[in-house]
Amino acid sequence: ALVEAARNGKRVEGVSGPDRAMLYTLAAWTGFRKGELGSLTLRSRKLDGAPPTATVAASFSKRRREDTQVLHPEVVAQLTDWLATKPDLQPDEPLFPISGAVPGGTDRKTYKMMRVDLAAARQHWLEEAPDDTERAEREQADSLCYRNHTGRYADFHSLRHLFITRLEQAGISPKMAQTLARHSDIRLTMNVS
Repeated sequence: ALVEAARNGKRVEGVSGPDRAMLYTLAAWTGFRKGELGSLTLRSRKLDGAPPTATVAASFSKRRREDTQVLHPEVVAQLTDWLATKPDLQPDEPLFPISGAVPGGTDRKTYKMMRVDLAAARQHWLEEAPDDTERAEREQADSLCYRNHTGRYADFHSLRHLFITRLEQAGISPKMAQTLARHSDIRLTMNVS
């Protein structure tokens, strides 16, 4: 719902809806952080590799090491389609100019993007309730809220948490999840909920 709302949304923080949709998808499927995603260029990805990958240069990785993440075939398909809409993109130009720490990037407030897109997704979800009773129940629920009743936020970094949670749900071993999340300490991985 978030990705679809973004895809159909207007520009937020100078980033188009389709670009935000791809950004959210890549964040949720790779666990890359905002600055890492902001550093990706055409040279960073190898979509025709076996397996296809995206690589963050050591200078932009939180660990200060080159980080390569294998890309799921669905992400590769979506990224390929999205890149087809960017024929003028230069090889070293950021795919997502959202980080001021990257040459050619601008610091964007990704939490604002998430807040706008979640509000649009929630509104659509409320409007498609089949009856008044269901709508009233949905209005009381935290689904698609930027901030839930316990005070937790669905900010941009929560997409990284989604990635780690999905690793656990897929039955990935804690050690492999730690490696894929690029955590230095297993306790960081185990404390993601």
